[in-house]
Amino acid sequence: MTSIHKQAAAILLSGLLLSAVFTACSSREDGKSAAKTESNAFQPLSKLSFDGEETEKPVSSTAIALTPKGEDLSERENFFLDFAEWYSICTRDISFSHPEQLSEAEKYRIALCLLDYFTEEPLDAVDGPEKNALYDEDEQLFALPLTLVNGCLGKYLDVCISEPAEALEGLYDGDPKYRYDSQRSAFLVPSLSGFGGWRNFGLIDSQFEEGIYTLTLGLYDPGDAEVGSTVSEVTQTVRMRVELTGKEPEDFRLLSYEVLENPR
Repeated sequence: MTSIHKQAAAILLSGLLLSAVFTACSSREDGKSAAKTESNAFQPLSKLSFDGEETEKPVSSTAIALTPKGEDLSERENFFLDFAEWYSICTRDISFSHPEQLSEAEKYRIALCLLDYFTEEPLDAVDGPEKNALYDEDEQLFALPLTLVNGCLGKYLDVCISEPAEALEGLYDGDPKYRYDSQRSAFLVPSLSGFGGWRNFGLIDSQFEEGIYTLTLGLYDPGDAEVGSTVSEVTQTVRMRVELTGKEPEDFRLLSYEVLENPR
């Protein structure tokens, strides 16, 4: 994410998330990661890692015309390409057609991605002038408030975590010391960022209708693209739908993020 985008969005953590945004999310409750370790770091394109176990994922490619980030795209298109790259890295491509389909653990992971993307300061600082106020020195863990997580989810996906005890299932190698503390209404976790890896998305197609952007993105390696060519070997395609909620690129709601079975 560019520093301009982070500076423009840093206000999200100042109170916006903890007031009207969370109120809209919490009103629905009655109606119903990545750890900073090498084993949980994001793996190359050919592998996915969960709880430290790696599984091979076959990689194929298809030559597809796409436009990389840059002057040929609008500010919004460049922003959403940048956001999709970070979402892919942080969540390991959690795919959904409707946010209501997400599990509690998936919501939690997406919330970490959003907090890290829209925060200017380093989230994992434990000392010095940039120390994160959420760091608990006695526990030597971060106490991440449920209100902050649900505020972020409410703003960007219009959902919330209603069963927080289930939100860490399958994360942090199942270590019991990383948990939801019901008395503090906070997740006690070792890290709030520390995501690793790289992604390069190019824009294959975009459509805008009635305030909703539908973007088809292609994952590619810029090093394999021919100079001056708009055709690249795409190893994965994603269809992302976002609803615009304001004038700035950061004003949006993520309606869907779907990894398509085959590049096309």
